Amino acid sequence: MGTPDLIGLLAVVITFIPQILFYISHTLFFNISKKFKNPFETIEENYKSVSFIVPVRKEPLEYVEKLLEYVEGFKLPQYEVIIVSDDDEIVKEELFKKLHEWRSRGFNAWLIWRRRPIGFKSGALNTGLYASIGDYVFPLDVDCRPEKCLLGKSMGLMEKNPSVIGVVGRWEPLDLRERLSQAVGLTMKAMVEILFKGRSALGLSVFPLGTGTVFKSKPLKEELKGWDINRIQDDMEIGCRIIGKGYRIEYLDNCKAYVEVPSTYKSLRIQQSRWAYGATDVAISRFKDLMTSPQRPIGKIEALTFLLQYLPAMLAFLGTIMLATLSLITRKDYIMKYYFVFATWVISQGLYGYALYSKINSVLNNRWDTIVNIGRNAAIAAALTPYLSWSVLKALLRLKITYKRTPKGVFERVESRARIPVEFITGSALFTVSIYLLLTGGVLTGLWVLLQSLGYLYVSYRWPDSVFKS
Repeated sequence: MGTPDLIGLLAVVITFIPQILFYISHTLFFNISKKFKNPFETIEENYKSVSFIVPVRKEPLEYVEKLLEYVEGFKLPQYEVIIVSDDDEIVKEELFKKLHEWRSRGFNAWLIWRRRPIGFKSGALNTGLYASIGDYVFPLDVDCRPEKCLLGKSMGLMEKNPSVIGVVGRWEPLDLRERLSQAVGLTMKAMVEILFKGRSALGLSVFPLGTGTVFKSKPLKEELKGWDINRIQDDMEIGCRIIGKGYRIEYLDNCKAYVEVPSTYKSLRIQQSRWAYGATDVAISRFKDLMTSPQRPIGKIEALTFLLQYLPAMLAFLGTIMLATLSLITRKDYIMKYYFVFATWVISQGLYGYALYSKINSVLNNRWDTIVNIGRNAAIAAALTPYLSWSVLKALLRLKITYKRTPKGVFERVESRARIPVEFITGSALFTVSIYLLLTGGVLTGLWVLLQSLGYLYVSYRWPDSVFKS
């Protein structure tokens, strides 16, 4: 076997094997999740003092006010809302005036303005945590709408079980009116349910979510010393240390936390790039915490796999580029040569697709709409791979990045300038290569490259404002 053939084999392996493992593991969790029986169904609601910590920076003011109205509707006996602002002084003054109005009505809300936003969101959470006086803390993004029972049942559960210091509610998309938010929101909902129910059914601790998780305040302050300001993925990072110290985070399936999903491709690109870097960075920095934790070996392996969830996308992107380039040079169909690997990928992807179909169709109750949403999400996922790959690579190389919040509301659609359309250029190049390969006999490799190109081109056509403008 010559050097080109070895490179071809390597390209096939890194393109398909990580994806196969991803699909198989998620399919197994899907089947395991069917056996999930909520052990906390009958937990009584127990309302103790709670501090809502709301970090804000470049958030629409109306979002802040709507959140305050929502919390007010809970009619809680003991609460406080701590807004931690990293905005400029003009926005700070607007927030102060608005909160002054609320306080004059008897609503217990406070504003903390950070002149120097050290640690970005994690730093803001720490500021709110150490200023709080509640027995429990509930970090909230301004677009999160948790059900009241999530508070009461979480507190009731943690009051009864000292080893549980965090409770995660059932993640739900808040608004599904846009094509992108519906496709992404329904897929995320399905994956969260599969993973969280599957882990719970196996008796494993789950990871907290950045918004929608209630924490016990004392251990967060005294043992964990708050969030690590050197990590940008606050939820996964603190989850690793909670698990590492032998505590548990439980999943509460019967109480929901509704969260806004990005409605523009640009916002999604910013969000997913940050998440890809953050998850990989946590996998490296908190590896010791996971491996020395008292949980079972399967829990350690699964937790690490969860943190490395963006690695298959990076490897598939790099492998596809290698296959396309090598096939052009050697005129060999390397996917055809190792067809059994591709066949395994097709089967595993089909099983995973059925799991997603079952979950999404249970919401939409329309077969065609379900298939369209799955296809749309697959196209979006393909178009994001260059950005995810770059983010994962920077995390692996231990390069620092600037924290970018996901734009919301009016900030999603602000005017922007022209940018290099990476999606359109990549899609056009792959499409051209795929046609050449198909015409010269590289059937399977050509079809694979063509399939990848269509995702880029679809996103470029459907959301040109996000592709051709920054």
